[in-house]
Amino acid sequence: MQNLFSFRFSENIWRVMPHADPGSSLWVIELRNADLKEVSFAVIDPERLALPWQRIVEGTDWWTSLTAFSGNHIYLHNYRYPEVPEPTDLLAVNVDTGFLSWILPNYLLVKTVSSDLLEVAAKQGDGFRHMLCNAATG
Repeated sequence: MQNLFSFRFSENIWRVMPHADPGSSLWVIELRNADLKEVSFAVIDPERLALPWQRIVEGTDWWTSLTAFSGNHIYLHNYRYPEVPEPTDLLAVNVDTGFLSWILPNYLLVKTVSSDLLEVAAKQGDGFRHMLCNAATG
């Protein structure tokens, strides 16, 4: 027998992403309220039939988008210049609380190397400078 999880959000579901660890049952949901031009995020745990949290995350706006879900963080990109479709800032949100852990201005997420390590990049001239970043501290 399979348990079904059902929850109705008042916002539109924009993007849904499972945790990168196949052993995790968590999923993150990007929600949008077009009337208020607000973005919020929620974590669901279908295995426990639970919605641990849903909130507007500090430092986000209508242009913020979900980028990755790995380790103890949900990674978001901000777009400081909405007319330019390039991410400008990387934000990390604590998966347990939904609160902002850190912001890395002028960097974007290239990939999650492991649950503790990220590859990030910053624009440098016509190219990008790549670096490794501690996932816990930014």
